[in-house]
Amino acid sequence: MTTHDVDFYLSARDTWFQSFQVMGAIKEGKTGHVEWPRDLFLTTEDGAPGLTIKFPESLTPEALQDWAQNAMIATFGMFAMAADGALEAAYTGLGTRLDDPDGDRRNLRCIWYMIRCAFAHPSAGVPTWECRGKYQSRFTLPGSFTLDGALLHSQPFSIGQLGGWHHVYVLLTSTDNTLGVVTSPNGKQ
Repeated sequence: MTTHDVDFYLSARDTWFQSFQVMGAIKEGKTGHVEWPRDLFLTTEDGAPGLTIKFPESLTPEALQDWAQNAMIATFGMFAMAADGALEAAYTGLGTRLDDPDGDRRNLRCIWYMIRCAFAHPSAGVPTWECRGKYQSRFTLPGSFTLDGALLHSQPFSIGQLGGWHHVYVLLTSTDNTLGVVTSPNGKQ
């Protein structure tokens, strides 16, 4: 496994943690009244012309909560791709994820792959489970949830199918342990 594989995993993991923190702040009403800019000027790169982006009026608290939930799902999709890639890079010498001799690690690798595929192959833009062949099996994350590929195939993805966000944290911790990185919401190893 290269440093790049771990760095991308950690970056994706910590971006997901940050979106979780923003959602928590919004749900707990800790953001207060926020005046969102309606006209935003950005310079993207040195020497490139700037961009002016116009936005509608400030978001309602309900719209802000919807945005935070969508941001968590989107960052989770990126996190799934990074986790799958890091696990594959770390254990590529063992053959395919389905052939991993360690049962718990095999399940972990297969679960991340199945989640990654749901985001990589959306149906009408909605993450959708793609569980084909041997992935139409049951994969269990010890102490957390079980995915049944036969039941999930072609269904829209939802966090509820993983048992909720608290089970995602167990998935993250298991992945950190398997990769040998320290679990930390602030990204410190």
